Amino acid sequence: AGQQESDWKNCPQCKKISYLPDLITNSYICDCSFHFDIPVKLRLDNLFDSTYEIIEPGNIDPDPLNFQVKGGAHGEYKYIDKIKKYRKVTGQRTALMCASGNISNLSAVVVCFNPKFGGGRFGPAENEHFLIAADHAIQSKVDMWVVIYQSSGIDVHGGITALAGMPKSIIAMNEIKKAGIPTFAIAARAVAGGTFGSSFFMHDFIIIESKYVENLLF
Repeated sequence: AGQQESDWKNCPQCKKISYLPDLITNSYICDCSFHFDIPVKLRLDNLFDSTYEIIEPGNIDPDPLNFQVKGGAHGEYKYIDKIKKYRKVTGQRTALMCASGNISNLSAVVVCFNPKFGGGRFGPAENEHFLIAADHAIQSKVDMWVVIYQSSGIDVHGGITALAGMPKSIIAMNEIKKAGIPTFAIAARAVAGGTFGSSFFMHDFIIIESKYVENLLF
């Protein structure tokens, strides 16, 4: 049953049920033009001319507050256990997959939020990963900086350490602009909360990937 469920996708827009291989052939776009989430690695494979290098986050503590929920609606849990689950599902250490390479023969750094990693939340580890990628772009003097937003916002489990990602990402964007690097924001799906309210509107170019990406909100 699990295999059957994974082979079919129900479109939330037109309600049509599509065969997954057909969707993949059509770049994850339904006949009604609704865009399903494209796996982040496939997105990078399609963006870059050929090979690209992954910008690793390093050993960043994703849970500096040792956050625990006790007696919540979804029961008791340690946040670090959720992080471990997200890492296992995605194969990533943070919700960001960052890479450098050439796009149409222009050097670029691309930051892609992965919604399968806790809704693409922007937490303490993502904050630092964003800065590492930005520093790489500046030091390498790349031709463009691209951020593909698929984010549910600031990770509430990180408290003030996560909220610090708002000014941190703004500072990073300012430094990229000072370096004279053109910046592109691509809204691939929902962009919400502090992610939307910080770096998103600082880009030189903002691209809404589909007319059905309508849930852009603070």
